[in-house]
Amino acid sequence: MPEFFQAINPYLPMTYAIRGFREIISIGDDFGYVWHQAGVLGIFAAIFITLSLIMFYINARKEKHHTEEEAAA
Repeated sequence: MPEFFQAINPYLPMTYAIRGFREIISIGDDFGYVWHQAGVLGIFAAIFITLSLIMFYINARKEKHHTEEEAAA
């Protein structure tokens, strides 16, 4: 794998999904490892859901402010 992708690999959620799937497919005995990978994916999900909610909140406030300005004019 090129150096660039090696550097960003730990910050991508698919890395953890693939590791977990590989462990399950290979009939591994280490379910703790699979749960760890699932936990990391859960953290990614929580972060991106939170960022999405913040974005929607900011956009809703802008829209509300814009609508109030139009109503006042």
